[in-house]
Parts: sequence; structure tokens; C-alpha cells
Amino acid sequence: MPKTTSFKHKFRTEWVSEDVSKDNSRLFKFLLMKEMSILIFTTQNLTPEGEGLFFSTLVNVLSKRHVWTKSLKLIGEYGLRNKREVWRVKYTLAKIRKAARDLLTLEEKDPRRLFEGNALLRRLVRVGVLDESHMKLDYVLGLKVEDFLERRLQTQVFKLGLAKSIHHARVLIRQRHIRVRKQVVNVPSFVVRLDSQKHIDFSLKSPFVGGKPGRVRGRTPKRSRTLDIMDVNDVKAFLYSWLGKRKITPDYSVRPAGSKVKPRFLCELRVEGHDYVACGNSTNKKDAQSNSAKDFIMYLCRNGHLKDDEVPSGFGPNSLGEAYHPVGKNNESLSSFKQEFLDKVNKQQMDAQEEIDVNSGIHGNWTMENAKSMLHQWMQSNKIRSDYKYHPAGPDHNRSFVAEMNIYVKELRRNIQAREAGSNKQSASKKLCTFSVDPKIVDDIQDTLSSIDFSPIDVSSLKDQITEDNPLNLISNSDFVNDLLPASTITKGGVVSWCPPKPNWNPWQACNIDEGPLASASMDQISEDILQSWGESQKVSSDVQAQNKARSALPIFDMKNEILGAIYDNPVVLIRGQASLCNIVVTQPRRISAVSVADRVASERCEELGVTAGYSVRFESVLPRPYGSIFFCTVGVLLKKLESGLRGVSHVIVDEIHERDVNTDFILVVLRDMIHTYPDLRVILMSATVDTTLFAKYFNQCVVVEVPGSAYPVQDYYLEDYDCGEEADDVDITNNILMNIQNKPKKVLKTMGDKEINFELIGALMQYIDGLNIQGAVLIFLPGWNTIFALMKWLQDHPVLGGPKYSIVPLHSQLPREDQRRCFDHVPDGVTKIILSTNIAESSITIDDVVYVIDSCKVKMKLFTSHNNMTNYATVLGLQDKFTTTARYESLEEYMTPEMFRTPLHEISLSIKLLRLGSIGQFLSKALEPPPIDAVIEAEVLLREMKCLDNNDELTPLGKILARLPVEPRLGKMLIFGCIFSCADALCTIAAQASCGAELFITELTRGRLNFQQRSFSGCRFSDHIAALNAFNQWGRS
Repeated sequence: MPKTTSFKHKFRTEWVSEDVSKDNSRLFKFLLMKEMSILIFTTQNLTPEGEGLFFSTLVNVLSKRHVWTKSLKLIGEYGLRNKREVWRVKYTLAKIRKAARDLLTLEEKDPRRLFEGNALLRRLVRVGVLDESHMKLDYVLGLKVEDFLERRLQTQVFKLGLAKSIHHARVLIRQRHIRVRKQVVNVPSFVVRLDSQKHIDFSLKSPFVGGKPGRVRGRTPKRSRTLDIMDVNDVKAFLYSWLGKRKITPDYSVRPAGSKVKPRFLCELRVEGHDYVACGNSTNKKDAQSNSAKDFIMYLCRNGHLKDDEVPSGFGPNSLGEAYHPVGKNNESLSSFKQEFLDKVNKQQMDAQEEIDVNSGIHGNWTMENAKSMLHQWMQSNKIRSDYKYHPAGPDHNRSFVAEMNIYVKELRRNIQAREAGSNKQSASKKLCTFSVDPKIVDDIQDTLSSIDFSPIDVSSLKDQITEDNPLNLISNSDFVNDLLPASTITKGGVVSWCPPKPNWNPWQACNIDEGPLASASMDQISEDILQSWGESQKVSSDVQAQNKARSALPIFDMKNEILGAIYDNPVVLIRGQASLCNIVVTQPRRISAVSVADRVASERCEELGVTAGYSVRFESVLPRPYGSIFFCTVGVLLKKLESGLRGVSHVIVDEIHERDVNTDFILVVLRDMIHTYPDLRVILMSATVDTTLFAKYFNQCVVVEVPGSAYPVQDYYLEDYDCGEEADDVDITNNILMNIQNKPKKVLKTMGDKEINFELIGALMQYIDGLNIQGAVLIFLPGWNTIFALMKWLQDHPVLGGPKYSIVPLHSQLPREDQRRCFDHVPDGVTKIILSTNIAESSITIDDVVYVIDSCKVKMKLFTSHNNMTNYATVLGLQDKFTTTARYESLEEYMTPEMFRTPLHEISLSIKLLRLGSIGQFLSKALEPPPIDAVIEAEVLLREMKCLDNNDELTPLGKILARLPVEPRLGKMLIFGCIFSCADALCTIAAQASCGAELFITELTRGRLNFQQRSFSGCRFSDHIAALNAFNQWGRS
């Protein structure tokens, strides 16, 4: 029997000697001998290949039995109930290791690794799983199951001698004999923190410490299971039961959100009698509804409708409504290390939800499940051979796949291409098949049109009648469609939803946190982590200490406690100070100011952007962490975020309120209504030059804090101040500027138009400044990009100013960010930086090396006349510095006319209806300075003509789409028609050029007319839009 002997010898040396000899379990020895006897008997007539197969099978079987036996040992050693508890701990360990591995793939100075890694390590140290000397992510990978089982309450009770055995400890805990601090705990798997370990003792009501003997009556209130073990359905059931007693039915509204690659669902919960709209966001509908129910329960607790002992633990407000709540050493955590961090998140849920087609009813009930199989059958029946092509997309930690397919259909005589994305190849291919062309859609359209007795225009029959002078309108009169639609419900005027910072919520992305340590961490734990991290940086980092010393010299530093006290005690605070305050802000009127201030705040805190400071402007965002952070954005970006509510935000700071643009006035009305409904919200208004009386009266005589500044002395000069008598030897300006013996400033200004800017005078002033030999930059204010470009070209061609001693830098809102940041760069010694800017640099940003300012006192202003519905841009005299005479400067208005008086209101009217703020006219009447009634009526009439409002002045489906598009509503409707008529590419170019508002062609300032080459771009159409389109296409081809 050589084969049998070889097999027995091989088995005995490689398996029995290593494992069986180490295991003293009689059961395992019996099973081992049984398996050996069976396999020895069956392998006597096998080939060497078959023997190897049986040997590998034997190893696999015995390995599983070895793991099973090890689990039995853990169950017996730690007094566990069943194997599920072991599996739960293993799943916990696997999730923690996965989080550590993901963080280790990042760079050491990555903001995400620094914040989440330190939070994970501190939490593991806090619960005693990891030693303080091993606070590195590498040690996390070495954790074992026993490390977590040792921290269970059942194990600690036995080791403290409160129980006779490990099983006795479980009985004591389940029968409510054990407490941790003052809280009775009846969960054996409760993970005990290190600081709570010494507080484990018998309950005061337990008979073991003098309580009444016999059975201890349970004191658990009705439905008081903790949040850690509560199922998501229990939250909805609790809310449904509470509302059912009041005969109220909750209204859950779920709609898809997110991208196609990472789909999410947004649930809004509305309850009759409450203006608050609860919100929940998750990767599936069930969790989204549960999250919205939790949000509404928190709202009920904050407003006193529910008491803390009436709801499951973890839903109380916990003083979250206070403006700021410092966390000290005496603050105790209200909850332990949550099990939800480890076993709630499951990636399979997201994969399953990707297979749900929320629009299946639209295209004949085709779903992702049946579309792929039916497409394969159709391709086989028509003998079409094609296969999927997959392309990976995204980084390694967020990998997704794009599926493509190209098939040729003989009946259509054309190729049909499809392209879809998904988190994996299977979901991407299913989406590709589902969103391909479905013939049933055409049949449904034809049946619907026939049922309402409507036929589209037949272009082929009228083709001969269509001429350039007699075009054919393809848009039929669709007034009868309004009669077919159900009547809309008139919505009452409401306010934007708000709630203070809460667990498991990212305010900047307006969604729940599904993964990571923050998914289950309490507010106290997050506050302690942030406080400890900041305290360590204060002690260790020399850069932070240097920044603190520099900030202590600012004028506002002495008023720090006064400002914080005013914010804590009052819902609205108005801060007025000089431009040298270096304040932290949230909303800014311009993109460059939001980005530059966010960058400055991050550098002041010695951090990278994306940790505690972030920003969001159009087409660019760097979001900060979800908690304890500052989010800088333009007012327009904030208005877009208000659609999902202002949840998780404690303070709203509005800077540069003196700008009085239409978005700023709109946000002030929204915030004033919110602070009446939510008094815990804190609003801070800031400006350097503002009429405090007007704003303080608008916010019900709010607190005004005057901050003294340390502005440098500035000497003002006017045109009549330049005398050529004594300084003619230094700079010969008599031949170049307006001053000569006969000409005086007033006489010369009469011959000059308001739009004219004398470049020779600017050049002469530049040479005069250069003769003063004072190092510093020169800032020149101009009305628009056309003037900036013309002056830049004139300076570059100048024999002196165009030399290497001068650096010319344009600054305009339409320039790329990299070009805008050039104005902050320092130039070498001996080089003068000339900044050509609009009023963007007047108060929105601070350029530290500017010494001279030349102001044209002109600004390009948007004007709107409601009687003829016309919008135009005019160059008018505005509030600037001194490139004019004293008499003309004193005749200028002190403040700019509010933009709400000189701009059309139909765009802001769509935002009012989208946010459910009530009637357009009623809402705008609450503005700081209400616009004229004829402008409001004109906006409503225009929106009805565009089919954005129905007969009840509620948003139509088209109105909702246009309200969410980041373009002017009429341009948005043009884009929609472009998609319908297959000319979206050309119309996108036209819409982009019309939205930016910049001049496409550079014209001479003296003539102001286009030359022949520029006019030729419009062809025979004489259209600005066609000229812009042809110019862009020509630029693309070149």
C-alpha cells in the first residue's frame, strides 16, 4: 500500500503534528480520526493527482473545523450567547482594519488622514482597545478579536469580582443589577470606556447593595430601546405611533438624488401643523425615510413637543441649540462607542439600490432586471454581434466603471450608441441596456397625442413654403395643455428649514454620513476630538503659536469676548469696522473674495484648505470637514443650498452687506424670517462702510458692535490739485495731460464725455509716481473689461511703461483663478506692479502692497426698465475715489442704488417659489428696500408667458427645472429647446457667452464700433448671438 502509506505519512507530518497536537479537544480528535479513516479508505485506488485533490479537500475541511473550534473556545471563555456575537466582533474588526488601510494609502499630511485617522485612534484608545503608546494606524492592523471581547461589560464585571463566573456576569447585567456611572446597563456587549471602568458597580436598586430583595421591577419606559440596537423601522414606528395619537399622518416624499455612479435618495418628511420639513439622505429609500424620521424627532425635542424620557435615547437635543458650547474636562460623554459604526454600513445595500429604476413607469415598465436579457434576445434574433466595453473611472478608493456598446440596426440604417456609468461593471451594463432607445416610448407618445386630439406640425408637407422671410414656428399653441393638468395646490408662505449641528449629517453636502467614524459618533465625542486636536496643535506647533501672537496685535482681538458674548446672547449682530479687521466670513459677493479669504483663514490656522476652512464658488469647490468648520461661498451658492435647508449650520455670517446686490438683499429677507422661527440660529452681518441705522432697524434694533480700525493715512488728490508750475522739471506733463495755461479742469471736463477715460493722463500720473521713488504697487479702477484690455494694450505699447520696470496685471471676475491670483504676487525690487481692476478690488479683497490708487470714478452698472422690459449696461459715475474734480465728486451719491431697483426680478422670483416662501409680491415687500410694484408684476407676467407659473402662480415642471439651472431662465428654456431640436451644442455656446456678460470683441474707445472683420462673424443675420457662435467655432478650429 505505498499510496496509502504516503498519504498517511504526509497527513500526519503536515497537519496532525501542527494542529491536533496543540488542541486538547476530545471532540476535535474524534472528528479528525473519523475524517482520516474515511479518506484513507477512499484513496487506496487513486492516482497521485486524485490523492492531491483529496489532500487539499481534507485540509480545507479541517481548517473550517479549526476555525469553528476556535469560535467555540471564544464563546466559552467570554460567556457569549452564540456564534453571532463572535461574527459581529469580527465584522467590527474588519471594518476598522479597512478604514485604517484606506487611510494608510493616503499621504501622511493629507487632511482626511490627519483628521479621520486621529479620530479613529483616539476613539480606540478611549475604549481601551489600543494602548496610548501605539497610536499609529499600523498598530490598528494588528488588533485581534480578543482585544474587543476584553472590553465588554460582561468581561469587566467578572474581572472586577462582581460576579462568580463569566456566565454569572451575563445574568447580572441582563437582570439590571449593574450600572456604569449613574446609568443602568442591561447590554452585555456594551463596550466600556477607560474612564468609565472605575465607575462599574451594582445598581442602587439592586438587592446586592441593600435594595429590596426579590425580582427587581424594570424601570425601562415604553419603547426606550437605545439607538445602538434600534432598528430603522422602530424609529418610523415610534413617530407614526406618536402622530397617530394626534390623528396625523406623516407625508414621506422620496426622490432620487446624487449621480448615476453613486445614486442616493432624498426623503422629505412633512407633518400637518408643523412648518418644519425633515430631511433624510441615504443610499436607499428605507434608510432615507428613517433618517428623515430621526430628524423630525429631534425637531420635536428641540421645540418641547416631546420630552427626553419619551423618546429613544440618542434623540434628545442635548443643548445643540446653543450658539456655542465649549467642551471641557468636566463634560461627560452621553453614549459609548457605538456599535453602529461597525455593522450598519453595508456596501451590498448600495449595489442593490442601483438596480432600482425610479423612472421605470415612464418607459413602459422596463427595469434594469429585464432590459438586459430582452436586449440580448433581440440581438440574437437579429444576428447582431456586439459586446460591452468597460472603462474604469475615478481614483482607486472611489472606483467606478463606464460601459459602452455600439450596434447597427438595419431597419433604421444607423448605429445606435449607448454609454452609462455604475459602481461596478454589472450595474453599468444594466443601466446601459435600460437607457437605450425603447420603441414603446414612441408608441406611448403617439397614443397620448391622439387621445387629446393633437397632431404635431408636419414639416415635410410644408417644406416648400418655408423661407427665410417666412419661417415656420414649430412650437404650437399649448394653452389647452393647462386644462389637462390637475390644479396645483396653493402653498402658504413658509421659511427655510433649519436645525443645529446634529450627528450623522454633513451640512456642506446636505446628506447623511454613511461611512467612517463620523457616521455614528455623538456630538460630544466629535467636540472632544476637535478640542483635543486643536489643543495639541496649540502646544506643539510653533507656527500656530506665531500666528496667535500676530493676531493678538489686531484691533479686533481686544473685543473678542465682547463680540462672542453679543453673538451668544443675540440672534443678530451687526459688526462695523475698518477694512483691516481680517475677519472670518462666510458669504462674499464675488468669487475671488470667497476663495482668497478661505485661503487666508486656512493659512492663519496653519492648515490646508479642506480641514476647517473651505470654499464653494461656481464650478469649483473645496469642502471642509462636516463639523467644526467654516464654509466660504458666494451668496448665489448659498441660495442654491437653501433648497435642501440650512441644517447643521450654527452661524451664518454675511460680509460686505453694503454691496446691496439682489442676492444679498434676498438672503437678508430669508434670514430675518428664519430667526423669528428659529431663535437659536445666529446671524452676523459685517461691513466696513455700512449705514448701521438702516440695517439695525430692519433687524429689530439688533446689536451693533463698532470695531476701531488701524487704517493708514491716505492723501486724496483731485484733478485741480495737479499743478505743473514747480514740478515741470521733474515730469513734463504739460504736453500730455489736460493742464496747460489756458485749459482748466472744469473747462476740459465739459469737452470730455462721461464715458471717456484719458489714457495719456494715466500715463503721465504713472511717470509722476515713478519719480517719487516710493516702492509699491499702483491700483487703477476702470469700469469694465473692454477698458481694462484697451489700457493694458496702451501701457504695453508705451515706450516707458511697457518696459521691464513695470508689471501689468489685469484683474476681472471673468479671468481664471490663476490669473486673478497674480495680483497678490510680489514683484522684484525695482519693478512697479500696475493692477488694472474693476471695483472688485475696492472692498472685496485686500492687496497688501498697494500704495497708489488711480480711480476713474466710473463703473459699468446693470440697468433695467420695467415699462419696456429692457436690460442694458451703462457706464455711469459711481462711488469711487478721486479721478475727478472736487465739485463732481461731492455731487456723487454716497451709496450705490440697490440692484433690486435696477435689475429684472423674474430670476429671483423663481427662487422664491422653489424655496416655498409664499407669494412673490408679498415676499419682496419684506425686503430692506422693496422694489417697485410694476417690476414685480412684470416678473410674474414674464414667468407665466414662459410657462414657468400656472394659473395659481405655482411652479410648473418647466419652472422647477429652470429654477435649478445655474443660468438665466430665458437662456435655460433656450437650452431645453436646443435639446429637443438637436442643436444643444450651438445653443450652449450662445448661453455661455450671454451668461458671462463679457464683451466678445475689443473695440476702440474713441469709436466704440465694430470693424468689418468683427461684423463679418454675424454673416447676413446681423445677430450678436450668431456672431458669438461663429467666433467661438473659429477659435476652436484655430
